[in-house]
Amino acid sequence: MTRACPNLKHRSWRTRFAAGVALSGLLAVAAQAQTPSSAFMDLGDHMAAPTGFADYCARTVECVAAPSDQPASVVELDRGKRKLLDVVNRGVNGAIVATSDEVVYGVAEVWNDPLERPGRGFARGDCEDFALAKRDRLVAAGWPPEAMFLAVVYHPTLGLHAVLVVRTSEGDLVLDSRSPYVDLWSTTAYVWVERQVNATSAAWVRPYRDAIPQQALAQLREDDATAGTGPG
Repeated sequence: MTRACPNLKHRSWRTRFAAGVALSGLLAVAAQAQTPSSAFMDLGDHMAAPTGFADYCARTVECVAAPSDQPASVVELDRGKRKLLDVVNRGVNGAIVATSDEVVYGVAEVWNDPLERPGRGFARGDCEDFALAKRDRLVAAGWPPEAMFLAVVYHPTLGLHAVLVVRTSEGDLVLDSRSPYVDLWSTTAYVWVERQVNATSAAWVRPYRDAIPQQALAQLREDDATAGTGPG
């Protein structure tokens, strides 16, 4: 069962962004850069972190104080590690009920691991909460945080979305709340908007060197600031 971020507060924002994407040719340009041979994302220009992530960093100790330009490290993928990724992805997807932050917290945007403090029944959260929960489960299982990162993607029908990406010898693999499968990033139907440098860093960058038109990104960031929230 796939799960989408249910947060409807961005509907007009996403509509404006989709229009900007169409005008700028973002999808066509990104499709040329995002080919099946692209095993790893680039470290492009620095971008402002999603506002929900910045707030999360202010509340936790996982984020470093200074931006890091070091690329994520690579984990050699074997059968056991591949099984771990599948188990964590499916397990977290089945343990959290996709629910907007307005319903859970009564505010526009909160990034949190809803499985951090287990309670009765299902936990609730939206896409970035799924991603954080998967990151925490992998770290607890021994996966190095330097070999994974959070990312924000865009789909013309679904809008903005957050996922966890792990860097392996087979490329950057995506753990997605919308899918039970762990797929290579360049084979997904998403346009990749921005990514964390690695899971120990507060720095976010563009996933492409030159692929995404600056005009579209500027419009995205302007609307994000106006809405006072990040994706999800």
